[in-house]
Amino acid sequence: MQTIFRRYTFDILKLYKFFICLSPLMFSFFIILTNNIDFNGAFESGDYIGIAKIWLGESSRNVPLERLPLYPLFISLIFKLFDSNNLHALLIAQSLLGFLTFYFLIKTLEILKVDKSIIILTTLLLNLSIIFRFSVFLPNCLFIFFITLFTYSFTNFYFNKKVKYLLYTCFYLFLLMLTRANFALSIFLTIPLICFCILRQDYKKILKLQLIFALFISYFLAVGVQYYRYQSKIGNVAYTTQSGLHLILWTIPCLSSKYGCGARDLTIHKILNDRYNQIINESEYELDEVERNEIAKIVGINYIIKEINKKEAIISSFFGFSKLFLHSSLTEIYPSLGIDVVNPSAQEGESFKEKIMNFALLGISDFKYFFWLIAIIFVFISRVFQLYAIIIYLKPNILRLYIFVLTSMMFVTTIPAIGIGNPRYRSDSETLFLIIGALGINSFFKKIKERR
Repeated sequence: MQTIFRRYTFDILKLYKFFICLSPLMFSFFIILTNNIDFNGAFESGDYIGIAKIWLGESSRNVPLERLPLYPLFISLIFKLFDSNNLHALLIAQSLLGFLTFYFLIKTLEILKVDKSIIILTTLLLNLSIIFRFSVFLPNCLFIFFITLFTYSFTNFYFNKKVKYLLYTCFYLFLLMLTRANFALSIFLTIPLICFCILRQDYKKILKLQLIFALFISYFLAVGVQYYRYQSKIGNVAYTTQSGLHLILWTIPCLSSKYGCGARDLTIHKILNDRYNQIINESEYELDEVERNEIAKIVGINYIIKEINKKEAIISSFFGFSKLFLHSSLTEIYPSLGIDVVNPSAQEGESFKEKIMNFALLGISDFKYFFWLIAIIFVFISRVFQLYAIIIYLKPNILRLYIFVLTSMMFVTTIPAIGIGNPRYRSDSETLFLIIGALGINSFFKKIKERR
């Protein structure tokens, strides 16, 4: 009887895992049925679709080099196979990547031996940020897929000591670097930590050096691809030329806003944009993309050093990251589906406390806000377990270095969003949050059982 019950439980878990993997596909069919493909151009998806059309020879415009190439390449491949501008095919293709993302996320949990908890598996199913991201035509979906494969491979290497999985990790690092620029900071934190993991293994010195070399080569090969693209087109080199304008048009105006973005300080936005344009216009020769990006960075850095209110910027950073980590993804999903709602930070009220209270009152009287409030509570509880996992594994433990690596990846993917409270910038790290949260939930319930 006990054997039959165990087998029945196993089959239910297996079915539940499969259902979780299907969730991006199910959401995409909902998007198709409600005629919300591309969400009526709500995002800059047209930029990437436009690049794909250029590569397919359907447009004579110049390719904007600051857009990393892997996602437009993915779009062009889908259009080549299923007809140009076939957004239905692109949506289904991304949903299949979502299916594989959840599959490898669950396989990672299996390696960690935390995959048999209904509570932990439910946190995957309720993570709307990941599910939603595979319905949006932006590179985040491809990045989430690759960072999940990167994490799965590294987890396999860390616990099973198989060299081939470290080589897979190197390959996915290369792909990540050509998908989204935010992983460039991994050279300062994540890659050194993985190198430390390699040095701790019981391998021959020459093998350790080869693996470390492979890791750095993967990183710099990706950077080299971008350098080559810029060099061959404009005769100058850069990895991306988005950083300067991002700094002066988003980061600093958000840090100058009282509670972070939310809404940018448009006065500061105009001041920095005018300074940037003045230098561009006064140039004696036409500046290329790389030079304009450097000017934007200089304008922004000078403002930070000499003019920005440091205290207000720190406060804005705190609230910006609070929004980034605690906002429900319904902040994006509702407006994308045309559902009229007011963000918590935009509620009536002079203080932050009053805004939150007014939002909570709406949650009692309006179903839209009720689900939003439940989603925020879910995110908050998830963060508690994730923080709990990070704290308890600070002590010497087999998981400590593993948690450090995952936390470093979360840091490098979210730090470019300083001051910006949009959960889109958190989506790249969602699978990492889920894995760390799973370890926290598992440890918490283990301690409860031990005390009984």
